[in-house]
Amino acid sequence: MGVTDFIESVKRWTVGQLDRTDKEEEHEKQKKFPNLGEDIQLVVRTPEFENVMNSASPFLLASLGAWPGYWLYRGFDYHSHRAHVPLPVYIRQTFYQAKMLQFVIIMAGIIYMAKHQTGENIFPVDNKND
Repeated sequence: MGVTDFIESVKRWTVGQLDRTDKEEEHEKQKKFPNLGEDIQLVVRTPEFENVMNSASPFLLASLGAWPGYWLYRGFDYHSHRAHVPLPVYIRQTFYQAKMLQFVIIMAGIIYMAKHQTGENIFPVDNKND
């Protein structure tokens, strides 16, 4: 038995210890963290969530349509500004203005939902004791 055999045996022992430690850590993480997918499914399947989505859907659809609509509007409007505004500056302004428009629409939806919410929680989830 030479030096290389000794080094190989130490290497095998170290790898075995590391594999065991990794498996133990994974097992502890699984115990520690809840399954968020199951919690999300519990929330999504409630009638309260359906009511909230039905009342918020106009704002979500307006937000999804605002971005391409505003870019189209600004694209067609560039011909009136191209004499005194370079294209990169115009695009940068359009980007920030379109983001601000989306933000305003989403905030309007949040404010609408906050004002029309009843006193109970929107998303009641029972805590699971496993």
